[in-house]
Amino acid sequence: VDDKVFLRNGDNIPVVLFANKWDLVDENEQNRTVSDDELDDFCHENHYVGWFTTSAKTGLNVKKGMNFIITKVMKNNRKLEQENTEPEDTSQNIDLTAHNKKQQNDSGGCGCTLI
Repeated sequence: VDDKVFLRNGDNIPVVLFANKWDLVDENEQNRTVSDDELDDFCHENHYVGWFTTSAKTGLNVKKGMNFIITKVMKNNRKLEQENTEPEDTSQNIDLTAHNKKQQNDSGGCGCTLI
């Protein structure tokens, strides 16, 4: 994802890992297949901003995880505003309004051009 989608200042988009089906781990610890350290390492290596144990069945940490990612997005938005990061430079784009005004003044009519 980081190679294809990023914020306008080049920063990675904040991504959170939801370790789902945690209700099964709560029922029986032997159902756990990865440790906290493995989840931490995976998140670090893949540029995730964090991870949460979740259960869609019980709702465990779903709201907490969503609030976390929303907070990260809002912080990034404020950071971009403070940096006053502008979108890419469009100064090389064609200014059609100036072209149309010149044509209109020269011909006395509209700025349309027949192709």
